[in-house]
Amino acid sequence: MTRKQALLAVLETATDTEAIAVIQDMIENMPFHEWDSAAIDDAIEQYKFDHGHYPKPCNFRDDRRLPNASTVLYRTGVLLKDYLKCFYTKMTNSVKYFDKPKEEWLKIFQSEFDRIHPKSANDFNVRRDKSTPTWNVVAEMFGTKKMERVAYGRRT
Repeated sequence: MTRKQALLAVLETATDTEAIAVIQDMIENMPFHEWDSAAIDDAIEQYKFDHGHYPKPCNFRDDRRLPNASTVLYRTGVLLKDYLKCFYTKMTNSVKYFDKPKEEWLKIFQSEFDRIHPKSANDFNVRRDKSTPTWNVVAEMFGTKKMERVAYGRRT
């Protein structure tokens, strides 16, 4: 639960009109005065809650409710794109593929790979059955960039 969601939950049970006005003002002005790592994560989670997906780096430039890239670097010591990749990539790309063991997804991928005989990862992604994970998701699952290594278990 983000800080904003917690305040909204409290707001639903509040009866004091002055307290309600103060909480609504707090919600509008979040984050309060300084970005820390918790506020950065809250803002990212709130963006996902509001928009249905995690923000891309360009969203940090355009949305005033997200910190800018230099703030993320200053507060976390990590570039924005690396921060998102490290903490949010798996959530955005692969979350629907965690309902089965990765070995089962590998069999599905191998079957589709053999059916298509793709020339490249992009060719695979375009021609695959939509219920099959993209090449990028499978590569992420198995920590490799070589299609043949995943498709045939080769040590190339």
